[in-house]
Parts: sequence; structure tokens; C-alpha cells
Amino acid sequence: NDFHEYYAMLSLGVDPANPNRIFLGSGGCWGGPYRSTDGGTTWVRRAQGYMEFDSEVEQPAGEGTVESWFPVHLELFDIDVAPWNPNRIFTTGGRGQFTSADQFGLMYTSIDGGNNWTIVHENSRSDYFSAPTSGMAMHAGRPYELFVSGRDGVHVSVDEGATWAKMNDGLSAAGLLGQNISFDDDDANRLYMGTISSGV
Repeated sequence: NDFHEYYAMLSLGVDPANPNRIFLGSGGCWGGPYRSTDGGTTWVRRAQGYMEFDSEVEQPAGEGTVESWFPVHLELFDIDVAPWNPNRIFTTGGRGQFTSADQFGLMYTSIDGGNNWTIVHENSRSDYFSAPTSGMAMHAGRPYELFVSGRDGVHVSVDEGATWAKMNDGLSAAGLLGQNISFDDDDANRLYMGTISSGV
């Protein structure tokens, strides 16, 4: 197999106002966001800037070889269109070594419908969350609020990612290992999170 062609389809987000506009979050050597404007018939990769090069993750020796392509790459575990603004897209993921335990958590956002992306900063480190971020939840009834699950619990922002706080009260140590997170469509106050080893 050619490692340069390795990629994985990890997440899918559909514009609720335009079902022909679909976003795909991928991982691997060609990891990054893809966008379709024709219902999935054709796709365009929209990764650039921070997504192409990571100055804070040490690059392995032999840049451009199989060994350097495979260990350090981008994984986008969730991607969604903000229900309050169809041009505002968010994606979660990790970047670093292939095993997720070694990855830094991160988020990206686009304010122009996925043409350009910038990194979302958390408080503790210049570009990264403290652990890989897996799931993301947004609700039309709670505009500008983001709920992100990661390997260290739940991160919440009430200002579209400008500032963050933890929301881990009631979670056991095993429950901090979050995977997917989702709102009840009918109840903006009910939030579900699936964990790696502690159920829902």
C-alpha cells in the first residue's frame, strides 16, 4: 500500500438550510475538511494554513518519506454547520502521533462556508486543547454555544469558541473519556455523551 494515499472518512456534516452542501472530516495523510455543493457527487479538499503544517508537533526525520507521512497527521472526528449561521463551520480533532493518546486536541472554524479555516484557541495552550477532541454538539435553541467532548471531559463555550470552560461535574474518571456528544433535538437542556468505557 502507498501510505501517501492513506485517508479515513471520519465525520459528516450537512447544512440544514441546504442539504446539497455537505462537509466531510477526514484523517490520515490527506486529512482535513472536504466540501460538496452537489449532494456528494463531487468533493473538494479545503485544507490549508494550519492544517497543512504544524510547527508545534515535532516532525519526524525524513520529511516526505513514508515514515514521516504516516505518524504525524490530522484527524477530524466531527464537523458541523452552526444552526445559527450556515457560513459558520466547526470541526474537532487531533493532530500528532498516530495513536490518539499521543495527539493534541484541536478545533478549526470557518466563517465563509468552508473556504478558509482558522484554529480555535483554548485557554491552556497556544493552539491546542489538552486532549484530543472527539465530538461536538450545537443546538439551534442555544445560539453561539459549543459543547465539545474529549479525552478529558466536556469543554463548553458560550461565545463561538472565543473562551472555554470545563463542564465535568458528575462525570467519573472513566466518564471523562468522552466520544460523541449530542443534544436531544426536542430539548435544548438535554445533552447526551457516549464515553469510551463508562457508557452514556
